[in-house]
Amino acid sequence: MDKHKITEIKPCPFCGSQVDIGIHTNSIFGSYFVFCNNCDSTGPIQTTDSSAVSAWNKRASHG
Repeated sequence: MDKHKITEIKPCPFCGSQVDIGIHTNSIFGSYFVFCNNCDSTGPIQTTDSSAVSAWNKRASHG
């Protein structure tokens, strides 16, 4: 993943952490997900790093 894409990751929706966010990559299975080292929450497993970031950044709308 490009460095500039890392900055596009929103803070953790559960703990608000901005520092301990990363992307887990499993090259054997071709899976990616965003995780928070602060509270151990994870985003949904996706097939690309960019879709993992998009899924993590998606928030429920209120209203």
